[in-house]
Amino acid sequence: MTKAPPKAKAKALADGVDVCMARLRDAIDFEFDLPYPDGSRMGLATEAREAFSKRLGVTL
Repeated sequence: MTKAPPKAKAKALADGVDVCMARLRDAIDFEFDLPYPDGSRMGLATEAREAFSKRLGVTL
């Protein structure tokens, strides 16, 4: 796991795992809005952020 930039704030989620919420949010947005071959997009980033937020107990 790469370290977050110095100004990025990280949050310990479990067992000493620090996660930068901004980087996690950006990664989820990227993964859940990938384009299909026809140029349309998945469009599931908002739903994915809500699901991850609920599961992790954080706000993304």
